[in-house]
Amino acid sequence: MLYDKEIPKLLNIKWRYEGDGEFIIYQHPITGMLDILNPVASIIFANCDGTNSVKDICSKIHSRYADVDTDIINKDVCSFIDYLIKEEVLFLI
Repeated sequence: MLYDKEIPKLLNIKWRYEGDGEFIIYQHPITGMLDILNPVASIIFANCDGTNSVKDICSKIHSRYADVDTDIINKDVCSFIDYLIKEEVLFLI
């Protein structure tokens, strides 16, 4: 589990919004394959810009999906960020 003060930052990779800004497509830095992110993952991904902490990102998700339990949001955001770290798409500063 990530700590609240950790700040995720994407590597310099190619990505863009699709579908009226709801989805993100990015090119995986190692495989070169295109990955398509769902709307929630897209919010997380776009906010990994080196200025938002993990806690900030969780708050943004919660403000958009207020009916979802905060613990579930926190767990899911941390799991996705952890996945992106393992895939070498982002790092923590």
